[in-house]
Amino acid sequence: MVARYQTHKTCASFDLPAVETITKNTIRHFGLASRVHALTGDFFSEPIPKADIVVMGNILHDWDEENKILLMKKAYDTIPAGGSLVAIEGIIDDERRKNVFGLMMSLNMLIETG
Repeated sequence: MVARYQTHKTCASFDLPAVETITKNTIRHFGLASRVHALTGDFFSEPIPKADIVVMGNILHDWDEENKILLMKKAYDTIPAGGSLVAIEGIIDDERRKNVFGLMMSLNMLIETG
């Protein structure tokens, strides 16, 4: 979506090899194959590719606190001075009374991952 609205940007998606076909189909669907590339790898066992901006969309909620911190540190290590990490997540409030979507997502993750 960044590439779609920021036509001067080139982008890459970094995900597991099993997602590559879906990623490439989405890139083609939006006509962005000349500016968006699908990179495959495992962000736990490999470095995150160098980038000015790293976006983690609905990634951090999958992991325990130790792994969340590891992923954020890996992103920090790859971003140059002046770069950014953007985390897109459904956040819930401390009292757990607002944001039904975030609460249901949290419950779903507890069911799926223990």
